[in-house]
Amino acid sequence: MLVMGHVFFAARGKPLAPDKNAVVVALPLNPPEERLPIEGLRPWSVDAVARDVAVKQLLSLGGSFAQADADGQINLVLPRAGTYYLLVISKGLARSAAVTSRPNRGIDELDLKQLSRYFDRPADLIGPQAYSWSRVEMRPGMPPLRQVFQEDDLGLGEIGLH
Repeated sequence: MLVMGHVFFAARGKPLAPDKNAVVVALPLNPPEERLPIEGLRPWSVDAVARDVAVKQLLSLGGSFAQADADGQINLVLPRAGTYYLLVISKGLARSAAVTSRPNRGIDELDLKQLSRYFDRPADLIGPQAYSWSRVEMRPGMPPLRQVFQEDDLGLGEIGLH
C-alpha cells in the first residue's frame, strides 16, 4: 500500500519550505523482540550501508521508511492497511537549545517511553531535531499525509491528513 505526503517546516519569520531529507518511519503497533538500531535512520545519515541494514530490519517487522525529496514529498510503502505509529523527524528544523538541554533532550516523556520499545537510543535517533510521534490509521484512498513543523510548536504535534 502506497501512502504519499509532504513534510514542511517554517522557521520563525520564514515562509513554509519543503523539509528535504526529513525521515518518516512507520512502525507496527506491536514492538519487536529486539530493538532496532538507529544508524542510517536519522535525517542526516549518509551511511547507505547502515541505512540499508536498518530499513531491511524495519521492513521485516512490517514497518516502512521514507525520506523526503527536495520538494518535501514522501512515498511510504506499507505492507498492508492498518494502524501504525508514525515517527517524522525534521531535517530542516531543530528544537530550541532551551528545550534540548532538558532531561531526555526535550523529547516528551511518553514519546520517549514508546520509542524505547522500538529503538535502541531513541533520543539519539531524534537528536535536536523537531519531530512528531503519532498513531495513524493508514487505509487505501486516504488523503495525503502532511506534516508541518513550526518553530513555535517545537516540532511536537499531530500529523495531519489533507
